Amino acid sequence: MKKTIILLLILPFSLQAIAKEQVIIQEGKGVASTREDAIKKAIFEAVAKAKGIDVGSGKYQFAFESASADIERKPGGKEIGFDAVSIYAEGTSTSTAIRALVKTYEVLEEKKPDPNTWEVKLKVWIYDYQPPDKTGRLRIAVMAPTTLSKEYYFGSIKLSDKEIEQKITHILNTKLVETNKFTILDRHYIDKVMQEKGLVLLGDTSLEEKAKIGNLLGADYILTSTLNEAYLSVKEKYLEAIGQKTYEHEAKFKMDYSLIGAATSQIKFSDSVNLWLQYDKDVRKLVPNWQDDKIDYRLLADELIKLATAPIADKIAQGLYPVRIAKILPNNMIVINKGGKDVAESDIYDCLKEGQELFDYDTKESLGKIEEPVATIKITKVMSNFSYAVLIGGNASNLSEGLICKKQGKEPLKPIEQQSDTQVTPSGGVKMPFDK
Repeated sequence: MKKTIILLLILPFSLQAIAKEQVIIQEGKGVASTREDAIKKAIFEAVAKAKGIDVGSGKYQFAFESASADIERKPGGKEIGFDAVSIYAEGTSTSTAIRALVKTYEVLEEKKPDPNTWEVKLKVWIYDYQPPDKTGRLRIAVMAPTTLSKEYYFGSIKLSDKEIEQKITHILNTKLVETNKFTILDRHYIDKVMQEKGLVLLGDTSLEEKAKIGNLLGADYILTSTLNEAYLSVKEKYLEAIGQKTYEHEAKFKMDYSLIGAATSQIKFSDSVNLWLQYDKDVRKLVPNWQDDKIDYRLLADELIKLATAPIADKIAQGLYPVRIAKILPNNMIVINKGGKDVAESDIYDCLKEGQELFDYDTKESLGKIEEPVATIKITKVMSNFSYAVLIGGNASNLSEGLICKKQGKEPLKPIEQQSDTQVTPSGGVKMPFDK
């Protein structure tokens, strides 16, 4: 069988998609009946070597599929205009596809040993580009939420199930991207793949079927959710004392969600959002500059949905990528691998050392590891992707790179201790307050 290697040499104007320009310089040799074909073969060899293909391990046959060559036809002499080319290697049983973007090349040597042969040696500059799906980030497919109603009412407006699905999915996608931890397979990509496969994801689809779809999508995890309840109600009241109408609002949002491993069909974790703004003053906080006579209920709906669903992304990031100590600097300065909007100066984190792993007695599944607090740190400066902190508790010698850091919550209010009215008598008895 033949081994097929596809090399795509893209025109230079396509390189705007590369976030950071890095190049590999590689040499290649080419022999052909024309100078142009010899240059093509030299470029293919350089790209193949740069991408890890051993061009000396077998016989290669080059074919030019839809190739539009435009080599050395301009004053600069370094225009590359290949659309797509292929290389065939004899004697192998597997196929490989590689892509490369070529920046430019330089002719080092060229000769014509006979009237029908050209030999060239090139130095080729090849962009070292790794597409997102080849990075170490986990890939999450965010499925459209299952809705239990056809319409959802927010004050004087109503949103269809499709509208609220789109809003929730957009917020989840945006917030997961902002964590800088995941590659997100958006709804457009998911719908396209499922249409090609002739698949339909229903609300009652089993976990196993959802996991299979996740595998087809190339996802590590799929995020599924069910919207149970969402509304913003308005009650109109007339205040006789001032002779004006006033409004009282109440808002509620309930949604269950699960993160499912595509490979195992197991739920990594699941949780619920249960947001209830019971008092009018809490609803008013959703938007700035509240005016009773100019209430934008569409904006209120957007802010309510965002308030409820945005924290889901942070919980997923915490579950899959806990905050950890990235670096310990001199003078007990600590760097954690989290920054951005979800971290604030003066936040307090406990640094935890992982201990023995625990297992469920019946299922034998892991319950996680025992976590032992070893130090406490305080955030002093927040950057986009990381933050600086200082040690405020514990011993610096207990700190090490990789320790998990968990943000402290608000301390619960301690109950007020009341003095007992019960008295103990000298004989050992008890005298109650109602005893005379």
